[in-house]
Amino acid sequence: MPNVETFVDGQDETRDEINLDHIKTVAEALVDLGNPKPAVRVLLCLHIHGTISSKELQSYCQLRQPEISNAVNKLAELSFLEIQKSPNKGRGRPHHIYRLSKPIDECVQHFMRETELRIQRMSKKLENVRLLSQDL
Repeated sequence: MPNVETFVDGQDETRDEINLDHIKTVAEALVDLGNPKPAVRVLLCLHIHGTISSKELQSYCQLRQPEISNAVNKLAELSFLEIQKSPNKGRGRPHHIYRLSKPIDECVQHFMRETELRIQRMSKKLENVRLLSQDL
């Protein structure tokens, strides 16, 4: 799978308010902390590119459709996404258009809180193992 920075390709350079290097660093840090890479990529891609289609997400994030689908479902469960159905001009399923429904900092804070909870649970388990191993 390509590096995290690939999801910023295609960025319009006129959007100076977005610091792409900073976004790459945040993405890598969130993934390094154990957050799902596809969800992180989709989240930050939507922050960078705004309202985009599933096909565009696949292209920008360099993820397969099932990975996009799983990431979108996770982000939708967290109420981070607005999903709009766009009728297909031919046969087949309708296309979906996605955009963030919450500010990016609120979304990142959620992933940080999840990470902190995982660390707390792991610390408790580690302490239990430490105590149990003394009796061996």
